[in-house]
Amino acid sequence: MQDSVRPTTSKSLPRLGDGLARLRSWENDFRVLAGGCGFSELNLPLSLPSSEFVSCLTGETTLPVAPRFFDTNATEWSLRSDLTLFSAQFVCRHKTELQFPFKLFYSGKVFSPQGLLGAEGFRLGHASEFESFEFGAEIIGQKEFEAELELLDLALSALKGFGYKGLRVVFGDARFLKKVECEIVAKVTTPRERSAQLQELKSALHSKDLARLEDIFKRCEVDSKSFWMNSADYQNLLAVADQFRARHSDVHIQVDPLLTRQRNFYSGIVFDFWAEDSQGRLHSVGGGGRYDNLLEHFGTPSAAAGFMIRDPNTAGVYDDSILAEKEQAPSNIVHKQVQIRRPVRVALPKGRLQKWGVEVFAQVGIRISENPESTRKLVLLSECGQFEFLLVKNSDAVSYVERGIAEIAIAGSDVLDEEANSLLRPVTFAFGRCRICLAGKPEQKDAFVGVKKTRVATKYPNLAMRLLRAKGLNPELVPLQGSVELASVISFSDAIVDLVETGSTLRENGLIVFEELTQTRVQLVMSRGYYAESHHALRHWLHHWRRSASVVDAHFELFAPEALNNDPNSEKF
Repeated sequence: MQDSVRPTTSKSLPRLGDGLARLRSWENDFRVLAGGCGFSELNLPLSLPSSEFVSCLTGETTLPVAPRFFDTNATEWSLRSDLTLFSAQFVCRHKTELQFPFKLFYSGKVFSPQGLLGAEGFRLGHASEFESFEFGAEIIGQKEFEAELELLDLALSALKGFGYKGLRVVFGDARFLKKVECEIVAKVTTPRERSAQLQELKSALHSKDLARLEDIFKRCEVDSKSFWMNSADYQNLLAVADQFRARHSDVHIQVDPLLTRQRNFYSGIVFDFWAEDSQGRLHSVGGGGRYDNLLEHFGTPSAAAGFMIRDPNTAGVYDDSILAEKEQAPSNIVHKQVQIRRPVRVALPKGRLQKWGVEVFAQVGIRISENPESTRKLVLLSECGQFEFLLVKNSDAVSYVERGIAEIAIAGSDVLDEEANSLLRPVTFAFGRCRICLAGKPEQKDAFVGVKKTRVATKYPNLAMRLLRAKGLNPELVPLQGSVELASVISFSDAIVDLVETGSTLRENGLIVFEELTQTRVQLVMSRGYYAESHHALRHWLHHWRRSASVVDAHFELFAPEALNNDPNSEKF
């Protein structure tokens, strides 16, 4: 359902023995459950011609990560990376044979080089890691919210039957976010600026970069607080959560007004499912929502809603050792699962960010047991024992969170923007701001006027290319790892794009700043799983950081808003 990257903690798809037997058992249980609720099973094909999936909105394929191949007739085919798209294509092909509203369900493999559902990052690896197994259901042709409620009831019954523990549902609304886009884009006049603004907005929304969102709102002269908290869509979202909470009191319900979807066919309430593993850590295990615009892509406008869930094996929440202990225990002994929760890991970069990081965590009562500057240890425990600090290189901090090794990191936005990832950046600190500048010899400044092809050296090739193209430039980039200034000094490059703090290194080497391209910020980076479980802690941290002027634009209201009025640490804004 949701476009994102697959968690690195996922286990391989079972192919033999007990693992495969469990998967078949879950599949049969889901078939019995959904069939008993009046849903009809679909047997979807593994591949379809790629031409079937052309988006009427963007002109691009709606399967950007689907593996493709050509047959002997040179026809391009796509393996299914999303069961929902294949079911929509089936319904539109057979609409004259179906009676609406039509309730359907399915299960099977999906193939995607980046996975499908919500998590912490994934580098391309062996092809076997591209497979996962999913279950899903949909109701086609019903506009009323009762369709979402029926689907959610079915999904939670299936999740509980599969053995998921610590279930929680996070609600959002695609209409709310589309309204944000329309409100902002309406303030921009030229097509080029509108495209750049929309891209920046989508990136900020997807990463929950609140300070960046606030900057965009200010530039467009929009009152962000009134927009977020006083809108009818937001109040409706809270009402939906309350209604669902009354139906499922044993499930933790959350509201996230920034819950996003990368695909453009979602048109209403959206939701994500999370569950705990044997250590109590949250994993994204499914999601869904209303997507009335989906069937229009296939030529048949119709209301539609649905969900998908991943089986516990490939979701990374099934623990074989627990099953083994249960099987070995005497029949007269009731086995009780004990969760051994490891400390929350924080990737803390060495150098100047380390000093600032130690200070800001101390402000919220999280103090490191040893001084990082006077020890050669690389792993330090907090005094409370609940946090574990990993001392890492600045460029590696993001990788530790992206790979699921750590839950939190402190990093500069230059490192975060250089490589695409799905990590969240909900907090921006007030310290450590720098500039990324285009610089070089004074006599080379005119080389960037006109059509002359220029060569630019930089540590940030991806970020530099985006920034320079936004300025209408298309240079040849030379990636370097150190002493970037040297490339311009010896005329290896016409200019450099680099981080500038005081400018003293440039001046001492006879270089000047041609133009400031952007500013960098120090941000708190989180995995999506830890973000889902830490709303209350995050709001508590923001409260203290804002009091000490350590953060920029602390939006308390966007974290666990349903409990804001009962929080003694929260202030009225």
